[in-house]
Amino acid sequence: GVFAVLVLTGRTVLSILFTRRILFFMSRRGASISSDLVSKLLGQSLLKVQAKSMQENLFALTTGVEMIVLQVIATAAVLFADLSLLFIMAIGLLVVDPMTAFGTFCIFILIGIYLNKYMNIRAKMLGIKSSEMSIKGNEKIVEVLSSYRESVVRNRRDFYSREIGKLRLDLADVRAEINFLPFISKYIIETAVL
Repeated sequence: GVFAVLVLTGRTVLSILFTRRILFFMSRRGASISSDLVSKLLGQSLLKVQAKSMQENLFALTTGVEMIVLQVIATAAVLFADLSLLFIMAIGLLVVDPMTAFGTFCIFILIGIYLNKYMNIRAKMLGIKSSEMSIKGNEKIVEVLSSYRESVVRNRRDFYSREIGKLRLDLADVRAEINFLPFISKYIIETAVL
């Protein structure tokens, strides 16, 4: 029994590490894609830049990339793996001992109440940080798009591109933390089951 618990706990720890790495990798990849898109946009003529509204460009360069990379691709990969594991564990627990399954359900309710309080505080802090960083990055993009001719004449497009890229990378780390929050609950509950 002790060996089984140690093996399953080890699996949970490895799952935490891999999920976190996947999210950070995907988040940074999204920031890199966003940075590349900013560079490509700034390399175009003024007519092409102004062909779309500022908000369309802004969304395509920031939120659109993030949603595709983190909200769709990374979440789908992690969700599939977790659902498979949850199904196997639930069947095993019900077959072995229905009373233990009921006791586990009661423990989950208590853990859920605690996690709800903790996650609300952490999510609020990260949300504020994310919004501040997002606004700062969006302001830079709007600034360069508003003064595009000036940035061309002064040869400041590369400077803006680097600045926006740095802001996007910083924001990517915060967004990865935000996207990791649901997994904290999952791993705590998983460990409680064991």
